[in-house]
Amino acid sequence: MRGTCLALSGRAGLFIAIAAIGGCGDSTPETDSGSPAPAAAPATSGLASAMAVSPVIGAFTAVSPGTPSKNARAEDACNVDSIDGRPAANADLQRTSSPVFAGWISDSASGTVPPRVTIILKGQGDFAVTASTGAVRADVAKARNRPSLLHSGYMVKADLARVPAGEYSLVLLGSASGHDVICDTRKQVSVHEK
Repeated sequence: MRGTCLALSGRAGLFIAIAAIGGCGDSTPETDSGSPAPAAAPATSGLASAMAVSPVIGAFTAVSPGTPSKNARAEDACNVDSIDGRPAANADLQRTSSPVFAGWISDSASGTVPPRVTIILKGQGDFAVTASTGAVRADVAKARNRPSLLHSGYMVKADLARVPAGEYSLVLLGSASGHDVICDTRKQVSVHEK
């Protein structure tokens, strides 16, 4: 389920770059001589394309809880698709692990993609890690009928050592078109000691 977004005041986080890649066609065109050209790599889209990118490395750190601004507006513009390649909803995570979070974010009102995304674990304290967007998400661009969302994906391998055991909500934060957006993914995760 995609989340609900609200405009908020900004937050600080780690800024990490993520490389974006594009898929190649899967047809076999002919050369000028009429013989088949070498086969191209198969096309990838969606989460498979984002997963083809090496995750950036980060660590969750404590952050101060923010308060929504008076200009808050609801939108449907984000998702944490997977954690370590499995569905993100109700994931069980160990504090000693560094799971890979993958998904997408956009500002649906403007059709733009924030250059960075901050993943926030909200629970007994808030903990955040920041990564750059840019991973190819053809599925998001197609589903939303917005080519501008092609590079809305992100992937970050994040150390959980500073996150206390407990239950947390997954929230995404980004800044686009001159304002911040926060998306409640409506997904919960559990962090355990072992």
